[in-house]
Amino acid sequence: LRHEVEITKSESDNRVYRAITLTNQLKFLLISDPYTDKAAACLAVGVGSFYDPVDVPGLAHFCEHMILLGSQKYPGENEYSRFITSHSGYCNAFTSTTETCYVFDIAPDYLYEALKRFSEIFVAPLFTESATEREVNAVNSEHEKNLAIDNRRIVRIDKIMAAPDHDYAKFTTGNKDTLFNNLKAKSRNVRDELVRFYERFYSSNVMAVTILGKGMIFSTLEPYLMAFRSSSIWNMPCTFFFLIRIQVTY
Repeated sequence: LRHEVEITKSESDNRVYRAITLTNQLKFLLISDPYTDKAAACLAVGVGSFYDPVDVPGLAHFCEHMILLGSQKYPGENEYSRFITSHSGYCNAFTSTTETCYVFDIAPDYLYEALKRFSEIFVAPLFTESATEREVNAVNSEHEKNLAIDNRRIVRIDKIMAAPDHDYAKFTTGNKDTLFNNLKAKSRNVRDELVRFYERFYSSNVMAVTILGKGMIFSTLEPYLMAFRSSSIWNMPCTFFFLIRIQVTY
């Protein structure tokens, strides 16, 4: 461990908390609840659609899709989601402008095995060629579905009215043109772009993990923490600096 801070909580809160930062700068909030009927975890990465390359809109969102489809240790494309759902669980993910979040819940007895699969997704994802075209089509279908949603239309109008060179104006969902056709026309491959994006931004020093367990014994936390520091890749901190620009128009 590198650092631990004390958590202030309500007197009526019967949960136990620990906030820990590992030597690789990965932050943890560990919560032990003796009465919960579900265990859960969330990993947030401090990178979102504002970080898309200018000529590859939607790449952060595409990374969210692809990273879940197998790791070196658990290569099956559906291994992670299958394990979660087969033990009374649920998993999901979303990409915002400045962060990407991955979440799951599961029956408490299977938390550790789920965390092993979950952590390997970020330590050593496969990004297979076989899944690439299929997931491009999945993202494209999501984009086409969004076209009929009024709230999405309002947001798009808002973006069109923003300064063209501002990050807020970016098209963030991605579609087949931005993730495949345009790159192919330039003899570029979306998988290569994806790997570069992952290697640049998916670093432990811009990640935070929250884990909720039923009666976790904090004196034996090592298995939970080791699941997230098993790769030397995470000893290479992300060094980017990002400043969100605020634009006010009168």
